[in-house]
Amino acid sequence: VLLFIAYDGEHKGIANKPGVTHGFEPSTEVVKVGESSARYTASSTRDDNIGWAARGRRFREPLDLSAFRGLGFWLHGDARGESFKMQLRDDAGGWQDMVTRVDFSGWRYVEFDLGSPNLNLAKVEYLIIYYNGVPGGQTVTCYVDDVRALPEIQGIERAELTVAGQRIVFPVELSVGDRLVFKGAEDCRLYRKLE
Repeated sequence: VLLFIAYDGEHKGIANKPGVTHGFEPSTEVVKVGESSARYTASSTRDDNIGWAARGRRFREPLDLSAFRGLGFWLHGDARGESFKMQLRDDAGGWQDMVTRVDFSGWRYVEFDLGSPNLNLAKVEYLIIYYNGVPGGQTVTCYVDDVRALPEIQGIERAELTVAGQRIVFPVELSVGDRLVFKGAEDCRLYRKLE
């Protein structure tokens, strides 16, 4: 079921800002994983750079993503400067936006942490993709491939580093996002991920 729950200050409940058309379809031309990707295009006849478009899908039953820590996918950009947004919405209207500025050409892996105060991860009902900032008088095209919910990753106990055959063991546990900065035996610091 395709749906549109997009709006701006002037328009509500439409799939695109007036002056913008868009399409979403499978593609076998530009693929990163498997046999096909999804091609998302938007064309603007506007004379400004505030065009937008949205496509979405409502799941038959809400997804429970509470056991997952992130969302990752491959995005093939066209370097035209638009913003590509993926949004999750729950059954009560809560949401989480994940925005990537498309200032690059070719494939790029994109990953976002899951967990927004607005989103109930146990009841995700919609996945919506958007373009914001579609340049006036232009067409933008991105390809999306291999969208995945990423499981919680266990930390590393006793991290090890081997350089030129010499092994160094660090007696600490590292979690996702932590940094260990080693400058020598007397200068080693652990920085925990900021919440």
